[in-house]
Amino acid sequence: MRGALARFILVTGGALLAPLFASAHGSDFLLAKLSISPGDVRLEITADCEGNPMIADTKQAAGILPSALQMQVDGANQPLASFSEVRMEERSQFDETAPLPPGTFDNSVSHQLLTSVWQWQPDRESIQFTVPKDSKHDVLLWVVDPAMPNAEPRWMMLLGGDVTPPIPLPMRRWWEREWWMVGGGVALIAMLLPVSRIFLRRSRQ
Repeated sequence: MRGALARFILVTGGALLAPLFASAHGSDFLLAKLSISPGDVRLEITADCEGNPMIADTKQAAGILPSALQMQVDGANQPLASFSEVRMEERSQFDETAPLPPGTFDNSVSHQLLTSVWQWQPDRESIQFTVPKDSKHDVLLWVVDPAMPNAEPRWMMLLGGDVTPPIPLPMRRWWEREWWMVGGGVALIAMLLPVSRIFLRRSRQ
């Protein structure tokens, strides 16, 4: 059912990251939440260590998560470790923003979840993700924009070898991008001001 659903989504437009809802049990695949904000990207991939029949325990999940997704840059695949160190977190509640139908998971009870977290400052206007061709773990990826908390998340089901379309990233406003130049200029002026005063005093003597 999982593979059939994923292929159906790809054929009917899921590859465009449409704001739709998935209709399969969340434990059968990995859950990947991409949060984007100006100048910042945060990716969380979660494995259900007790509900996913393909994952025996947290130890196995820890070996799967770091390579569950890769970045595609200029047509070449790069590991996420090239952009950020990974942080592993044990969690007991599913993310409520996941685009899954009501009743898919019950957060009134504790779950055995393991989440890998990456966070970095991108140097490009868009990013793309891919699932390695030999991966047996499908990934449900959805995009969350903190500036639009009430918007339905855009999502895509990814199978081995699938590549997302370019995901646009919100850019920092110019005064946010260039703050360091402004700060550096102010610091330079502060350093040169005493020196200029000394020269003025000497020239008047």
